[in-house]
Amino acid sequence: RVAEAWQVEPDSTWSDWAVTAPIVLRTGLAALRNPDEPRLEVFGTALDGQATWHAWQEEPNGSWTSWEPLS
Repeated sequence: RVAEAWQVEPDSTWSDWAVTAPIVLRTGLAALRNPDEPRLEVFGTALDGQATWHAWQEEPNGSWTSWEPLS
């Protein structure tokens, strides 16, 4: 499973850790900024080495989607 913490607001404190993905990912997540606007997207590979999952910000500095398989 994936656990994550996030900054509550810019230049502020961090949230508690929360389990956010129903799958187990390998270490070494990759994050990038979407080219269409300044939103972040995170990618990870499942332990089977074949399935890639991703989650992204719904708006800049906003909430995140649930993890979904990349199709």
